[in-house]
Amino acid sequence: MSKIRFSRTRNAPAWCTGSVGLLAFLAPFAALVLFVPHASPGVARAAARQGPLGVYGPVLGAGTLGAGRAWVWEADSGIYVTADSGAHWENVTPYGSGDPANVLGVEFLNAERAWAAIAVPDGKLVRVKVWRTEDGGKGWTAVRLPSSFPTGYDRAYLDFLPGGSGFVLVQLYHRAGSPGKGNLFYTANWGATWSEVDAAAPVDAGIWFTSAHDGFGTDAKGTLWHTVDGGKQWARSA
Repeated sequence: MSKIRFSRTRNAPAWCTGSVGLLAFLAPFAALVLFVPHASPGVARAAARQGPLGVYGPVLGAGTLGAGRAWVWEADSGIYVTADSGAHWENVTPYGSGDPANVLGVEFLNAERAWAAIAVPDGKLVRVKVWRTEDGGKGWTAVRLPSSFPTGYDRAYLDFLPGGSGFVLVQLYHRAGSPGKGNLFYTANWGATWSEVDAAAPVDAGIWFTSAHDGFGTDAKGTLWHTVDGGKQWARSA
């Protein structure tokens, strides 16, 4: 499975991974991939929603799933999948999850397993639920992360391994020019339960794990960080 992700904020470095085939698959829609700041969770955009790949929905994430299958996450209209190389798209945004603009991050491991981190406004704070599906988006269940967050952030990064281990990094609000921080969470059971790993990790712009212990992350300035203990401690990578 190949995937490509796009930065949701001007501060975070745009990054992507994937094959040339994925880029070719998404080439007709390249003009629609915009890098724009996202409204704070709970604030809906005024533009009408039409998707997938509509002019009102910048593409923030996409990936191929094999045999004509692919997924796309649009900022304001939700999560879509196709099984016929884009001829038709199905909206699989979790039902009951609220405004599609509150989606903070999406990860597909394969055509069946996927996760979406979605903000839930709660007064002056925001809580985050991680929704998971095991049938390609037909049904979803949600688990709330064991923490709450101030408003002002707008992104979460997810990374899962085939054995069921996974991480969610919630980007925390910080003033311009100050070091960014992220709140890192871990699951060992496909997202059925979550535990907090680091409430102030030095990474806030992306995570990639090779195992439950070894991984990398980036901050908003583009610095690459490395961990060998599942995110408890980080060091700048040489």
